[in-house]
Amino acid sequence: MTRTRVEAVVFDLDGTLVDSGTAVIGAVATGIREVAERHGHGRIDVDPSVLRAALGRPAREYFRTVLPRKLVDLADEVKEVATRHEVDALREGHGRTFDAVLPTLDALRSSGRRLACVSNAQAPYFRAALDHLGLGSRFAFTECQEELPAGADPPFKVAMLRRALAALDVAPARAVMVGDREEDLVSGRTVGCRTIGAVYGFGEPDEFVDADATVERFAALVDVIDAFE
Repeated sequence: MTRTRVEAVVFDLDGTLVDSGTAVIGAVATGIREVAERHGHGRIDVDPSVLRAALGRPAREYFRTVLPRKLVDLADEVKEVATRHEVDALREGHGRTFDAVLPTLDALRSSGRRLACVSNAQAPYFRAALDHLGLGSRFAFTECQEELPAGADPPFKVAMLRRALAALDVAPARAVMVGDREEDLVSGRTVGCRTIGAVYGFGEPDEFVDADATVERFAALVDVIDAFE
């Protein structure tokens, strides 16, 4: 790809900026158990590795994926309850970003680049994460799938990325998409951005094979993006 000035960087949220393996996993497990008991299914054993492996999928798909078969029809209720626990956990200070996220975002902004964040997460959690983890003020554009306008066409991560670049007034060739799952990187390539795989997140190694670059720690992003130019 032609080397051009990187004017915008668009980030995924969970597994890229936010270490969702802490507060989120516990909140989802609590939500599953609460709904199961409410409907007379008794105590459900929840495998944290299953909850972690599916992180990054669209919210409704995520809950249908991680639930035992007998609870799949309750996915929307579990999502509502789990989301409430996620927001409470963030409000109470139990969430965390990956190491060096905030100073690295500040360094990217200081270099004149505009930043955005797009996510498959449910809206209340997405907004709580931005508010309570110090992220929101650092982005010029933020949007999650539930906030897309009615009638938006799938794939929705592509739609959000296009809307982010339009809002930032930056051409795709001058932007970078950073994410920890294959969907993030495919979305970036589809739109025409360069892509960086966050291998420290929740994706498997084979999800990054077509990325333009990868980083093993968030702080490396500045040097990797500078090297694109």
